Amino acid sequence: MNGGLSGKLGSIALVTAVTVMIWAWAASETRETLRLEVDVRFSTTDSKRQLARPERPTPVRLEVAGSKRALRAFEGLVAAGPLELVAGVNGMPSAAGASPIDLATMIAGLPAVRDAGVSVVATEPKSVELTLVPLESRPVRLVPEIPGVATQGDVVLEPAAATAVIPSDLLPAGAEVSAIAAVDPRTLGQLEPGQRKTVEASIRLPAALAAAAAHVTFDPATVRVTFTPKVVERTFTLSAVPVQIAGIADDLANFRIGFDPAVLNDVVVSGPAEAIERIAAGMRVVAFVHLTTDELEAGVTEKPISLWLLPQGVSVTRVGESDVAQPMVELSVEPVAVATASP
Repeated sequence: MNGGLSGKLGSIALVTAVTVMIWAWAASETRETLRLEVDVRFSTTDSKRQLARPERPTPVRLEVAGSKRALRAFEGLVAAGPLELVAGVNGMPSAAGASPIDLATMIAGLPAVRDAGVSVVATEPKSVELTLVPLESRPVRLVPEIPGVATQGDVVLEPAAATAVIPSDLLPAGAEVSAIAAVDPRTLGQLEPGQRKTVEASIRLPAALAAAAAHVTFDPATVRVTFTPKVVERTFTLSAVPVQIAGIADDLANFRIGFDPAVLNDVVVSGPAEAIERIAAGMRVVAFVHLTTDELEAGVTEKPISLWLLPQGVSVTRVGESDVAQPMVELSVEPVAVATASP
């Protein structure tokens, strides 16, 4: 009897377990809907021949339906990155030009979406305009750029020309394309004036076309630049430079001289890097107004800066907001009364 009871209890437990499994399976297969935001990215099968726009992923509000298991699989798919629609694949257009894309249809046709087991109910927006732009090769005129270096003689590029692969709608047909062969300042090292130097330069678009740089490639990507450095130039701005009066000491002693300004602000100097470094480290710079005997006796009222106390090869390029390197200084010159000796 005990054996029969145990058998019955075992059968009941088995039936219960099977029933629970069936309920769990049925629950997992019950169709539900899910709304979420996904990114859709457009691309082409050959990125060297064709460009797809919009270029950035497009946010899409998406409603899908499926079992809980399918929806979980789809959420995992979306979490892995944007859904990618490739021109010419799974019904996507491949011809150059603009085409409206029905997002629900194209997303539903993705193999990964089909494998997840969901169906696409609706999208917002419903469609996106896809534009396919051919990439074409254009000859490029190269302009060397060697920052901070004055050169003498010829600057030679090797090779002298390059080819750009560029979107066909970026420039009018037949328009000349120029690019910069830019030398990285870090590759210049110690330059000896008068000695030829060869360095690598990378090719980039000029500033006016910089926004298109991500879609333009060059062949070759780098060139060799050979040049003769004249001097390595640097600039530095001095916040304040004192003004002093210069002349024959005996003459200056006979006059009381006032001048304005007594300090020049924002003085920009330019010259060899080593000399500029000494100035930046605190080397004294002075502006002089030189007065002759005749100017003192005539009571001159203004005169420009005559000379600067600067290291060899350094010059003043501007003072303050003016491009003038020798600004005017207002003067007041008065004779000093000379005491007469008593008889």
